[in-house]
Amino acid sequence: MHDLYESIPSEHRPALNEADAGTEISLQIMGGSMTALGTTYLPFLLTDDTNQRVRVVLHTYVVPRLLMGMFLGTSSLSFDLTTQFGRGGPTFIAKFGQESCRFVGM
Repeated sequence: MHDLYESIPSEHRPALNEADAGTEISLQIMGGSMTALGTTYLPFLLTDDTNQRVRVVLHTYVVPRLLMGMFLGTSSLSFDLTTQFGRGGPTFIAKFGQESCRFVGM
């Protein structure tokens, strides 16, 4: 995530909160753990399936040298993102616990 974070031009890069630096992040997919450099908030402006604008802000750990850009969360938060494809393009379904939102397009 650090390389991904550093790839954002500095004038658009969200602030790095170093209060969480040193937090050990367990990587269930790859095994082992990594040490966070801090956390940041990443805002996204999306359009839902009723053509309304929705702002989603992810609070994520920033860690060095991940093999891919990925978001890390806590096991206490239930989040799932799936994609459906149709004639109008992709629809992304984000589930946050018991709630869900549908976002359209890219």
